[in-house]
Amino acid sequence: QNRERESDIVFLGTYRNYRYRINELRAYSSEKKFLAVRFLGIMKKKTELTPEQALRDAMDYYGIQCDGPGFRSALFELGLVIQLVMYYYREKVMRTILDAGLSVHVYGDSWMESPFLNHPGLIRHPEVLAEESTGLLALAKISLNIMAWHKDGFTERVADSMLAGAVVVSDESTQLGEYYGDETVLFHLNHLERLPGLLKGLLADSERRALIASRAREKASRYATWEQRARELLKLIEMEENPGR
Repeated sequence: QNRERESDIVFLGTYRNYRYRINELRAYSSEKKFLAVRFLGIMKKKTELTPEQALRDAMDYYGIQCDGPGFRSALFELGLVIQLVMYYYREKVMRTILDAGLSVHVYGDSWMESPFLNHPGLIRHPEVLAEESTGLLALAKISLNIMAWHKDGFTERVADSMLAGAVVVSDESTQLGEYYGDETVLFHLNHLERLPGLLKGLLADSERRALIASRAREKASRYATWEQRARELLKLIEMEENPGR
């Protein structure tokens, strides 16, 4: 099965240049600006923290007391900071991989704005519709996933990749580690120097890839399809409507 896979590494995410938006922080009030910069610094350094944890640390630094709706409102207002750190690391991950001599297939015009547009390892393709992505993943040995700062999350891209038989290589997430630790290959954003060796090792070991992909497809088929998620949602709704049962 892996012999038929034509693409070594596929990444279905988009590119956004965080540099274009960082100037928007200057429009914040002084207090909000200082908080945003501290928030950004914490997330860049402590990449394992959720945005909520990082914002709480930033508020604690400045002695800001904020709970409940006020905290949620502040988190929403500082959503730009979460986007900035997400795209900062997305670029850093891609740069690390490309500079190590590996190639990555990407899709859509957003990559025209990337600083490695002319890098020989960046293999650009036209935009694809969501329903077409499964076919691309079915031809990929590795599906690269870079979380949108979901530190305890799981994404549709991960499920689609596993169901298509591509090995998921993703930055760490608590949920991925706990529930799909044997079915994915995880890396830490603070140790990107290890990522090229990890990818090269996987590409050179077809038996390991086949084993991981087989386990992942089987588990995702049981737990991560839309049908299964819908059944779980209906159970939750029924429990809410009939709490005594």
